[in-house]
Amino acid sequence: MRRALVAVSVVIGWAVLSSAAPAPKPQMSVPQKLSQRVKFDGIDDAKVTLGEALEKLTKLYDVNFDINERAFEFENLKEVGKTEIATPNPIPAMKNARLDTVLRKMLSRIPVPSGAMYLVRGDHIEITTGTFQAQEIWGKYSGPHLPLVHVTLEKCPLADAVVELAEQADFNILVDNRAAEQAKTPVSARLLNTPLDSALRLLADMADLRAVHLDNVLYLTTKENAAALEARLQKETIPVNPLDDTNENPGQYAPRKGKGRNIVITPDGGM
Repeated sequence: MRRALVAVSVVIGWAVLSSAAPAPKPQMSVPQKLSQRVKFDGIDDAKVTLGEALEKLTKLYDVNFDINERAFEFENLKEVGKTEIATPNPIPAMKNARLDTVLRKMLSRIPVPSGAMYLVRGDHIEITTGTFQAQEIWGKYSGPHLPLVHVTLEKCPLADAVVELAEQADFNILVDNRAAEQAKTPVSARLLNTPLDSALRLLADMADLRAVHLDNVLYLTTKENAAALEARLQKETIPVNPLDDTNENPGQYAPRKGKGRNIVITPDGGM
C-alpha cells in the first residue's frame, strides 16, 4: 500500500512540474529578428571584414546570411566577404537600434555603384546589390522605388500595421481622421521584400481605404477623398505622352516644372 502511495505521489509530482514548466518561446521569424531592438557595440578594428561582421550577427542574433557573389562580381567586386568595412572610419556604436539598421550600416560600407542591399529569403538573409534587388522587385519599372518592408500580420489593426510599416521603412505615413474607424480593421498578411507603397495599398484595400503617394508621404484616406485629392492634384501636373518611347510607364503623370506637387498616379488612376 505504501509503495502505491509513493508511486502516486511521484506521478502527481511530475504532473505538477510539467504544468509549472514555462512554455517554450515561439521562434522568431527573420523579419521579426530584423525588427528587434539591439545594443550594437560598433566596430573599431579596421581589419574587420563583411564576412566576419555577418558571422558575429549570426552568433548574437541567430540570423543566417548568404552573399550573392554573382551580384557583386557583376559590379566588379570579387570576394565581397573579405571587404573591410571599418576603414577608413569605424562603424559607431548604436543603442536601442533595430537590427536591420545595424545591417544597413554595415552594407553601406561596401563599395559598389548600386549599393549593397539585402533580401529576406524565408530562413536567411541574402546580401545582394541594388541592381539585382531592383531587377527582382521592380523589373523595368523606373520608380519611384520606395523602401522594402517585411512583416507578418495576424488580425492586426490596420492603424498598428501602419505604425510598423512607417517605422520599418523610415517613411512618412499619415492616416486621415475621416478613416479612423476603418483603420481599426484587423488585417492579416505575410509580406516579404515588398515595396512600402505596394504593401500599404494592399492593406488599405482590406479596410476599403486608399493610399495616395504625395511627395515623401503616403496618405491613407477614404476612397472618395483619395479620388477627390488626386483630381485636384492632377490639375497641377501635365500628362506624359503615352506614345513617347522614353516613357516607361504610360498613363502616369509628371510634375509640372516650377509648379505643383509630385503625386504618383498609377495607370488605373489609383493606388
